[in-house]
Amino acid sequence: MRCLAAENLRMFRTTDVIKDLKYFGRSDPAPEVRRVCIITIKEMDIAASKFFYEMCFDPTIKVRLEAFRALATRPMGALSTEKQEKVIFWGLNQTERKYSDKIMNNDMVH
Repeated sequence: MRCLAAENLRMFRTTDVIKDLKYFGRSDPAPEVRRVCIITIKEMDIAASKFFYEMCFDPTIKVRLEAFRALATRPMGALSTEKQEKVIFWGLNQTERKYSDKIMNNDMVH
C-alpha cells in the first residue's frame, strides 16, 4: 500500500510531498517502498545528486540499483571528487549483472 502511495505522489509537487518522499526513501523499513520512492523522485526530477549518492549505500541491492540508475542521470560534477571516486568504486563492485538473476528470482533479502 505504501508503494502505491509513493507512486501516486508524483502528481503532487508540494514541499511537503517532496520532503516525505525523501524521508521515506531513506528510512522506510520496506526496501520496496524505498526503491519506489527513488524511482518517483528521479521521475519527478526533484532531487540533487547528493540524495541519490546517499542511497547508493542502502543495505538492500534493489534500492542501490535504483539509486545508481538515478545517479547516472545526474551531473557527477555536483559531487566532490572523493564522493565520485567512492561511488564509482562501490558501483563497480555492485554490478547489476552480478545480482540480476537473484533479483529476478527475489532470492535476495539484503
